[in-house]
Amino acid sequence: MFELVRKAMLISVGTLSLTKEAAERFTADLTRKGELTEDQAKELVSELIARGDKERAQIRPLVEKHVQKLLTETGVATKSDIQRLEDKIGSLERELESRSSGS
Repeated sequence: MFELVRKAMLISVGTLSLTKEAAERFTADLTRKGELTEDQAKELVSELIARGDKERAQIRPLVEKHVQKLLTETGVATKSDIQRLEDKIGSLERELESRSSGS
C-alpha cells in the first residue's frame, strides 16, 4: 500500500511546488486514515522534499537563462550596466572638481 501511495503522490503532486508543510499535512492525513505508518510518512515526506529540491535545482538554470534573455530583449539595465554608469559619473565628477579647483 505504501508504495502505491508513494507513486501516486509523486505522479499527482508537482513536487516542484510542494512545500514541506504541505507534504507533512498530506502524509499526516494518510497516517490518521491508517494508510501509512509514522515511519512511512516520514520517509515519504523526506523523499518528496528531496525530489522537489532536485527538480528546483534542475529548473533554476533554465529560468535564469530565460529571464536573462527577456531582460536583454527588453533593454532593461543590469546591475553591471548601472555600476558602470555610476563609475563613469564618479570619474566625470572628479574630473570636473579638479578642473574647477585648478582654475
